[in-house]
Amino acid sequence: MPPGLYKRVAIGVDIRDYHRFTHWEQDEVQRALNRVLDLAAAAAYLDRGQWERDSAGDGEVALLPGDVNLVPVVRDFPMTLDRALADHNRANPTRSLQLRLAMVFDVFSPADLGWAGVGMTVLNRLLNAQQARAALVDVPTATVVQILCGKLFEAAVEPEMHGLRRADFTNVIVHSRQKGFHQAAHLRVIGHAPPLPPPKPRNLADVVAELATPEPVRPADPDPPKPPERPPSPPLGPAVEKAVAAVAAALSHDDVLAADNLTTMAVLEAVDRTLQGTVRTADGPNLPLALFAALDKPWSEFSGDRWGFRAQRHLLAGLGLRDSRFDELCERLGWWSDDPARRYPGFTARATRDRPFYPTLRHPDRECFPEWRDEWKRTVMTVHQRIQDWE
Repeated sequence: MPPGLYKRVAIGVDIRDYHRFTHWEQDEVQRALNRVLDLAAAAAYLDRGQWERDSAGDGEVALLPGDVNLVPVVRDFPMTLDRALADHNRANPTRSLQLRLAMVFDVFSPADLGWAGVGMTVLNRLLNAQQARAALVDVPTATVVQILCGKLFEAAVEPEMHGLRRADFTNVIVHSRQKGFHQAAHLRVIGHAPPLPPPKPRNLADVVAELATPEPVRPADPDPPKPPERPPSPPLGPAVEKAVAAVAAALSHDDVLAADNLTTMAVLEAVDRTLQGTVRTADGPNLPLALFAALDKPWSEFSGDRWGFRAQRHLLAGLGLRDSRFDELCERLGWWSDDPARRYPGFTARATRDRPFYPTLRHPDRECFPEWRDEWKRTVMTVHQRIQDWE
């Protein structure tokens, strides 16, 4: 591997209370762990033979290939590992196993003894986190507790796609006073929902007063409820205004691709989704209407009113903006003829001033992930639904 920095997923597994086994049992347990990891990886369609592995007796640390799909790593592998361990434990009740499974997503570099990077330190701290250890004690029937670093949680779970849900994880803070480590992480016990928060304690006097208060008499013919007022459009913040100015500057230098990327960044910044790289459907009402006017002005001036949000809205007039109509949206905007499945900037290479095309709302940096098309679709549909409220 040539010198450099590589963004990779690293995982670590550790057997709970490994010290309780005798010398002979430890040999059997290591063999069983290796077999269980093989079965779990194969069932999740992951090639463990491509992992760069380092055994520690009571566990294993592995660096996964750079092009690995995050979905089977974060979603499928823990589930298949749980099932494989359950089968092992039923067949070997005296050598049953519980595992802590830590995962990080960070930058690593080749080193003389393997790989170097802060991610390895984070992985070790998560693997030994007190919360992960306690989870296996609190749920004695569990076989796997999974703990993710913040970066991997944002990349794989935050989009809430392919069955991954934020609500399945409990947010924890992992810290070590001796080692000066303090970092947010996300934990779940596989096969067990996170516990509900305890009910808020109530004062006895409040309960007595509530019971003594008669229920109000409802009017016989209540007035019909008023329709909810449309919430005011939120103002543009300084960061959004800066991004809009950057769009105008890029177009003044005929740098259309840069202006397109900056337009997407301005939209993401407006709803605080820059790190996630995609707009959620729930973010639509929070998109400032003034943003579309501010972004449309430089695009319209640059293209003679052929490009921009106003031109796109005109082309989409009468189209029911539901997810099922995304294909038709792409056709109306001329995107299908440029094959939206192609990666950026190849998708934009044939754009001309003769037709509306920009802004595309694509995020080139997200196209390394398999779910990028779904993210782009959701962003486009959410933004254009909000544009219907503009002016």
